[in-house]
This record gives sequence, C-alpha cells and structure tokens, in this order.
Amino acid sequence: MIGGVYLPDNQYQLLLEKQLWTQRQQAQQEAKEREKIHHQLQDQFYQHRLHELENTVLQQKRLLHEQKQRHLAQLVPQQQQQIDYTKVNWISQPLQPGQNDPYYAVAPDQSPSRQLPQIIKHYGPPDIFDASKFGLAVWKRDTLKKRGFCIERIIISDYPTNFIETWVYFPLPYARGDDVTTKLLADYMALDPSLGYDSIKQMIFNDATRIDNAIVYIVVALRLLIGKINLAEARQLLPMILNTVNPVSPSYNIQASQLYEMEICQMLNSRIPVY
Repeated sequence: MIGGVYLPDNQYQLLLEKQLWTQRQQAQQEAKEREKIHHQLQDQFYQHRLHELENTVLQQKRLLHEQKQRHLAQLVPQQQQQIDYTKVNWISQPLQPGQNDPYYAVAPDQSPSRQLPQIIKHYGPPDIFDASKFGLAVWKRDTLKKRGFCIERIIISDYPTNFIETWVYFPLPYARGDDVTTKLLADYMALDPSLGYDSIKQMIFNDATRIDNAIVYIVVALRLLIGKINLAEARQLLPMILNTVNPVSPSYNIQASQLYEMEICQMLNSRIPVY
C-alpha cells in the first residue's frame, strides 16, 4: 500500500525499482560532482606547485648567472695580470751574421721572443700559451676565423730558426686529373724547402722565422697553385717580395704584409668552398 492505496504486487515492484533507479542516478551524479570538485582541487594544487617550482628554477638560474658574471669579472683581471706576453722564458736567439740560415737572411726581429708580441698584436692572444723554455703559442682555426683571418693555424715555438708554422686550407684540384695535380704539387714543393703539403688535411704549410715571411711564402705558393704564375716566375718573385717585408731591406714596405694577407683571403675565397 502506498499513500493509503493498495497496489497490485507487480505495480508495487515496478514503483520500487523506479525509486531505486532514481536514487542510484542521484548518487552517481553526486559522485561525479564530488570527483569533478576533487580533480579541480588537484589541478589547482598541481598548478600552484608547478608555479612554485618554475619560480624556484628561475631564481636558481638567476643566481647561477650572477655567480658566473662575478667569477668572470674576477677572472679577467687575474688573467690580464698573470699573462704578460712580453715576458717569456724563451731563450732561442736569431742566427748571427755569418751563420747559415737555410731559408732566409737574418732580420733584426728574427727570434721567437721578438716575433711573439708582433703576432699577438696582429692576430690577438693565442689559444694555447707556454712561456717556459722551449715553450710555444698556438692560434687555432676557430679563433682565427672569428677574428676575420684566413689562416687555419699558427704555431710559434722557442727554437732558433724556422720556429713559426703556418697552415692554410687548400684542397688540390684532383678532378683535373692525377697527372696535372702531381705536376702542380711537384712545382709547389720545389719552390722552397720550407713549404709542405698535408694531403690528409688538404692544407699547405710553411716554416718561417718571421710571421711576415710566412705570409710571403703562402701568397707566392697560392699564386703558383692557382696558375697565376709558373715555377720559374715564383722562384724569381719570392726573394723580391721577401725584401718588401724585411725591415733592413731598402725595398721594405710597412704595409706589404697586410696587403699580401688580403690577397691570400681573396684567392682562398674565390677558389675554396666554405666548410
């Protein structure tokens, strides 16, 4: 009986099931609402936590950056105080008049300790520097390229002669044929004993006693290799333009070395793909 009215058993059963179904639906809806509220609270919590972590990371990065800047500010003056390129323990001296130099006559600045400050003045500080007896200084490719130079590598060592080693990237044109390349390389090697070629690195290199001399050897070698002059002309030209960079020569030109280096860059840029 419901509300004072008797119902048949089957109708009564249906009514109860309907009420139970309605209650279950309400319970499920309430559960969904509670779960939704729970997720919203969780999302707010995680977002708040994530925001806190992001702020912490930013603060740490800021502190690290400030520490690095303070360290660099302290380091630079220390390095400037520690490295005095004019004070080295290099002992090698230039050959004196009457001694035999296999490559070129003596110039007044033809010693490692005198050439070092000149190279630094033009190319900037070296990447590697050892001021001790028989030490060396090295300028690497990336450093020279960033400073606008076309030389691949420069090495100066504390030895009495041929102590400056200069490298330039120049792949020989093998596509023209092995015979042509072999003849070209033979002429290059015959130009001067201070010149060499590394076929693995595809670089020409030179040993000299002055950086200006090294530039002269390279510019004449490149003129020969690209076909501007032949071997006989190169042999005749080499001592003439060496005199233009020798301070004791009547033909000395203070700007000659810089002009030759500009010519080297022009020849390399016109012949060699960028890599």
